[in-house]
Amino acid sequence: MLAPRPVELAPEDTPGLGSDALPPLSEASAPVAALTADADLALAAAPPTESADPTEVAVDAALAEALGEIPGEAAVVDDVALVDALAEPAPEGAITVSPRPKSRPGAGAAVAAAPEAAVAMAAPNEVDPATIAPGTRLVQFGTFDTAEEARVEWTRLQGQFGELMAEKAMVVQPAESGGRTFYRLRAHGFEGEDDARRFCSAFVSENAVCIPVPQK
Repeated sequence: MLAPRPVELAPEDTPGLGSDALPPLSEASAPVAALTADADLALAAAPPTESADPTEVAVDAALAEALGEIPGEAAVVDDVALVDALAEPAPEGAITVSPRPKSRPGAGAAVAAAPEAAVAMAAPNEVDPATIAPGTRLVQFGTFDTAEEARVEWTRLQGQFGELMAEKAMVVQPAESGGRTFYRLRAHGFEGEDDARRFCSAFVSENAVCIPVPQK
């Protein structure tokens, strides 16, 4: 069986498909070429733009996010946050005051021993001058307006010359001159004049007053 012959259509029977319906390729592409040329001229005439640094863009974005995209309010936000933090009560169990370090073992005993040593130094062996025989060798540290001042000076000398003062006894002897009473501070406990002089030489070397004297 033979296939039927194809139907041949006349040009007028195929509107839009004839040779007149399709313009030549060169004519159809002419407007597109003109637009492309105009775009190229516009790009060439435009000033060159600097490409943004990716690192700077990332930093700017991070800062904007951290500051809530309001740079001028960064300091205000920080101040408000600080005030709010201070106004909030401390959570239960939080340490609000720095604890004091625990004292080392024996520290309390050392502190307690210090006043006892001071009391022992402030209460030296005192000899009544009326019981000292005339001619007994003594040394004199100075004269004072009151007996209390003389005793304070003895305590000071004990702290400065502890070993030398250890075996000596304090003598606070009142005396009068021109109707005024004063008090001599002296030390008792020397074997003789030479012993008293050696004692005073150690004091004088430290610029302290010390004069060997006999008891009268």
